[in-house]
Amino acid sequence: MQLYSIGTDIKVLIDLKIKEVREIYSNVVFEEYIVIPKLNNIIMLRFKNKDILEIDNQELTKREVNIRSIVSPDFLANFMGIDYKNFGLNLKRLHNTLMNCNNSLLRKNLNIIPKYHDLVEKDLEYIRNELNSSEPEIWELQIHNDKITVLYFDEFNVELYKENKIEYIPIKFDDSYIGIIKAEIDAINRKISLMDVLIEFQE
Repeated sequence: MQLYSIGTDIKVLIDLKIKEVREIYSNVVFEEYIVIPKLNNIIMLRFKNKDILEIDNQELTKREVNIRSIVSPDFLANFMGIDYKNFGLNLKRLHNTLMNCNNSLLRKNLNIIPKYHDLVEKDLEYIRNELNSSEPEIWELQIHNDKITVLYFDEFNVELYKENKIEYIPIKFDDSYIGIIKAEIDAINRKISLMDVLIEFQE
């Protein structure tokens, strides 16, 4: 089965958005994209700043908010964690920060349904069937060229395995995963960067 998430059609749409971003920000480079089932199957485009040492946190926030606007409504966008680290985000304590986000932020829905929602859902149905588990909950699909890494919640299966172009990695659920969803939606609603939210709740 040819999965939509790694097919030509979605990559063409993504490439068009990357081109739009590059026309405005020549120092911003595309790194990867991931599918997030818990955010209405939306695809997150992730970028890095080549000039990270030459900008301040206000400029990073301005860029992220603007790029988010460029790629919407069918995609979300943020920067890689290494960029946020330059402005004070402690990646070693990220788990605690996300737990704080979960405890402090209200759970809100993302009011966006991407046009490819149903096509991605078919990918997820196929993957769930391949997992041979009753109602496996998929956290995200990480895309690497024409391959997919599936992160899914499983308290007992601690081994990863590969099949065709799909790698399955079980992870154990905790509330930090809810925290990152809350933080992303909070950033969108407040028109700030994800970094701003995370640093706000960092100990």
